[in-house]
Amino acid sequence: MMVNSNFLSEGENKTSRIPKVELLDFNHELSLFIKNQKRHLVHEVVSSQSLQKKFKINEKEICAKQEKNIVNERSELINIREILNVGGCHDFKLYLHSDIEQGLCKGKYFSFKVILDQQAENTYPINEVIQLEVLVYNNDDLQITKNMKGQDILRGNFKQNMHYFKPENKHVAYFRIQITEVSSHFVNKNLNLLIRAKDSGYLQKTGWTIEPISVKNLLVRAKKNYL
Repeated sequence: MMVNSNFLSEGENKTSRIPKVELLDFNHELSLFIKNQKRHLVHEVVSSQSLQKKFKINEKEICAKQEKNIVNERSELINIREILNVGGCHDFKLYLHSDIEQGLCKGKYFSFKVILDQQAENTYPINEVIQLEVLVYNNDDLQITKNMKGQDILRGNFKQNMHYFKPENKHVAYFRIQITEVSSHFVNKNLNLLIRAKDSGYLQKTGWTIEPISVKNLLVRAKKNYL
C-alpha cells in the first residue's frame, strides 16, 4: 500500500505546531494545582466563618436590645400598676369632696376638691405642702398626654399644691381642668383619671405613702353647641 508523501509532510507540519509535553512533570503540576485549590478553599471557609461570626454577633446584639426593651416596658407597666393600686396599705389617703360629674364635655372646664385623710396614727404637719397632679390613662393602664391633634390632653391647673385649711382642719386642694379629647377615641370609649401626690423630700424622709384617687370610666363627649 502506497502512502502519499505529500499527506505525511502536511500532517507532520501540523503536529509540529502542538506544544511538546514531554518535559512536563505531571506529579509536580498536580501538587501545585491541589495546593492552589486548597488555598482558595481555605480563603472561602475563613470568609464564610467570619461572616457567620459577624452575623451571630449582630443577632446577639439585636436580641439583647429586644430583651432590654421588653424589660423596660414591663418595668414601666409595673410602675403604672403600682400607682393605680388603690386600696393598699397607706399612711394617708386622697379623696374627692364630691364625685366628678359623668358625661363631661370636651374642652369644657369642670372643678373638684381633693382632701387628705389620715389612715394611720401619723398626723401630716400643718406647715407641709403636698404637690398633687392629675393624669389621664386609658383602660390598658397607658398614660395619655396628647390628644389626636398632638395638643395636651389636659388644660387648667392639673398640677396643684395641697395646703392645710384651718376651718376644715385638713389639707385641701382645688382643681379646675378640662379634657381636650373625646373618650370614644380610646379603649372601651372611656378614660380614667388618676389624682396622686408627687414624691417629695419630706415623704422620702418619713417613708409615708399617700393613696391616690382613681376615677374610672369617664365619658367625654363632643363639645356642645351653645346659642
